[in-house]
Amino acid sequence: MSIGENIKKHRLTLGLTQDKLGELLGVTGKAVSTWEKGIKIPRMPIITRLAALFEVPKSLLIDDESDKKRDPIVHIPLVGRVAAGEGCLAEDDYDGYEPVPADILTPDEKYIFLNVKGDSMSPKIEEGDRLLVQLQPSVDSGSFAVVVIDDEDGVVKKVCYTADRIKLISENPYYPPRVFSGPDVTRVRVVGLVKYVFRKL
Repeated sequence: MSIGENIKKHRLTLGLTQDKLGELLGVTGKAVSTWEKGIKIPRMPIITRLAALFEVPKSLLIDDESDKKRDPIVHIPLVGRVAAGEGCLAEDDYDGYEPVPADILTPDEKYIFLNVKGDSMSPKIEEGDRLLVQLQPSVDSGSFAVVVIDDEDGVVKKVCYTADRIKLISENPYYPPRVFSGPDVTRVRVVGLVKYVFRKL
C-alpha cells in the first residue's frame, strides 16, 4: 500500500473524517485528502504524528511491510569481538555478515554478532562462540548481556540488579562476581541482550 492508502485505512479504522483528522494534526481536511489521493506526501513531522495517532510504526505507515513476503534469511553484521574474560569489545571492527533465520528476530530491533574470547562464561558460553546480540541500553535482572565497563572493557556476563548495585556474574567459578554500587553503577553500560549462542561443532 502507498502512504496515502495507509493513512486512509487507519483513518477509517478510527472512524475519523478527513476534516477531523486534519484538525487533530493542525492541517486542513483538504490536505488530508491530497495525501490519501497520492497528490502530495506529508512531511516527516506529520508522518511521526500520524504514526503516534494510529499507534503504528512509521515504517508501516510509509510502506506496509505486511504486504511483502519477508525474506526468510537476514544478514546480521559481525562486529569485532567480545571477551568473556579480561575484556575487549572492538565496536569499530567489522568482519562481514552472518545469515540467520528471520523468524528468530524481533521486527524493528537491531542486532549484531560478536565473537567470544575467553572462558569466564564457560561452559554456557565458550571461547569461539558467536553471540547474536539484540542492541538495547538495558536488560532485565538475571539476563545474559554484553556490557562495557568504564567505556573500555566489553564483557559477556549475567547481569543482576538490586536497589543500588549491579552485579556482573561469570558462569566459570574461577572468576568472582564484579559488583558496582552507588555512583560506580554508572561505570557499567549495557550494549545489548544475548539472544542466541551459535557454536561450531
